Amino acid sequence: QQHNNMAGASSLVLALATVIGASGQLPGCNFTVQNDTIIGSSSYAAVQVSEVGACCTLCSANMSCLAFTVIPGNHECQDPNGKGFCCFLKDNQDNMHPSAGRLSGSRPKHLQHNISISFNTTALVGVVRDEYASYNLDSSSNRGFFDRNLTDPLLIYLAKQLTRHAPAYLRVGGSGGNVLHYGMGNSSCDGHGACVNQTMWDNLNKFSQSIGTQLIFGLNPSLDWDDVEGLLTYSIQKNYSIFALEPENELGAPSKNHTCQLISLLERLYPDEKTRPYLVGADSWQQSMQQFLNDTTDCGAPALAGNYHVYIQVGDLASITNLEKLDSQGDSAREQLAFLEASKHPSAELWVGETAEHSHGGTIGISDSFTSGFWWLNALGLLANIKHTTFLRQDLVGGNYGLLRDHWFPTYRSDTPLSPNPDYFTTLLWKQLIARGVLNTTSYPSANPSGTVSQFRAYAFCSREYAGAVVVPFLNPGNVTRNIFLPQCKEGDIKYEYLITPKDGNLTSQIAILNGNTSLQLTNNMIPELIGKQTSCDGNAMKVAPLSYGFVVLPNASVSICN
Repeated sequence: QQHNNMAGASSLVLALATVIGASGQLPGCNFTVQNDTIIGSSSYAAVQVSEVGACCTLCSANMSCLAFTVIPGNHECQDPNGKGFCCFLKDNQDNMHPSAGRLSGSRPKHLQHNISISFNTTALVGVVRDEYASYNLDSSSNRGFFDRNLTDPLLIYLAKQLTRHAPAYLRVGGSGGNVLHYGMGNSSCDGHGACVNQTMWDNLNKFSQSIGTQLIFGLNPSLDWDDVEGLLTYSIQKNYSIFALEPENELGAPSKNHTCQLISLLERLYPDEKTRPYLVGADSWQQSMQQFLNDTTDCGAPALAGNYHVYIQVGDLASITNLEKLDSQGDSAREQLAFLEASKHPSAELWVGETAEHSHGGTIGISDSFTSGFWWLNALGLLANIKHTTFLRQDLVGGNYGLLRDHWFPTYRSDTPLSPNPDYFTTLLWKQLIARGVLNTTSYPSANPSGTVSQFRAYAFCSREYAGAVVVPFLNPGNVTRNIFLPQCKEGDIKYEYLITPKDGNLTSQIAILNGNTSLQLTNNMIPELIGKQTSCDGNAMKVAPLSYGFVVLPNASVSICN
């Protein structure tokens, strides 16, 4: 049988020699083909095919396949009769060497990093709130809460731009909220270092109103009910609208008795349910969130949402550019979803109430730089696909992880003026481009044949700008240029590209560049207009630079569920 196979192999080579000729091409195959050669040190699959061209077709279809080798029927393809050909698919082009009777093809270098992105146009996998991309104002002293000037015109201008295209929530909370006192009503700030008096509460509410956000406030669970009632009564008198209240911060769920008492207080002070603050909690993890949802249900006022806090600690360049590390955010999200769905209130919304790429104020040179966008954009897309309806970023300003940076900390930035970090502009683009509908997306290849995660990621959402249009946020943390193909981007159509890269190629730069020519920074205290680059869909791949991220808008996608 071996003799017959070798004879067949010789016939194969002779039959193809004339067809391939000097061009090194097999008709219908865009690979470079060589006779009497093996390319690749090992194969990840062996497939029986009836003709040689089918092997090239299989390898072409899997963009991680870099080479193939064909021989006549072989036991490795489980063909006992030795008919047809055995096609070996390989994810490498190593160790090329002569081997009689073998025909091999190699993917040309310009085709080695192709990615095809498609999405389901018949059903949504999720619907997020218009306020999905929102942010916090940490009520802790070490985040500058008591020193920040909320009437600063530049701060108001920058924050207001974030709601120019879509609304947002401003969550005031954090660890400092657990020790915060309220100097309103019969309560006084005397003797309390961390205290919100009437003036500060006025400024906070006016700030939230002026920037177009709805206020979410985290309560101190250790206060007497008189203190909480004083805060709420004063808010009612001043006509301040509180969208939602949180019972505490990272202390676990409060007791059921405490939760029922809070609900009773709200029902008494806000007899009109339309003006009554929602409840969101428990700002902790897993069982605590589930207990809070159970308790609010038992107390007769189910919470609007269960929320949790998570930091995946990717505070270095190696981690924040590794999609396997970034995807760990999805693991915690799915765990939280399972606890919510097992609660007495499985229809509650799921929010992430506080998150950044690293805790304790973030990491200098990572959280406040271009590279943070890999975490930020991936997390926004990932959690929307895991039934999260609101994403509260830690934070708007205060800490290295703020969308805005100021002189809060450390001392080497004591003279740093208020400035937007690169993630600020990514957030602006998200709110400018993306609406509520979440589409199921497939990036091919999503993994290398060996099973490791491909270093490219894309998501798809309905467009905020065009009816029936689709927006694809993407990130390329790998070190190669990707050629992106979008099947829904048809010949004759156009697309708008928003490619974000670091200034001067420096991943830790605090300045990003849009489409190679727009510097994303303040000029005369004004931000630039964020305008996409219009390109044609006709036959050309969208080239995505290494270590970059961004968005592409398909205005003519005609997806009816996005109307």
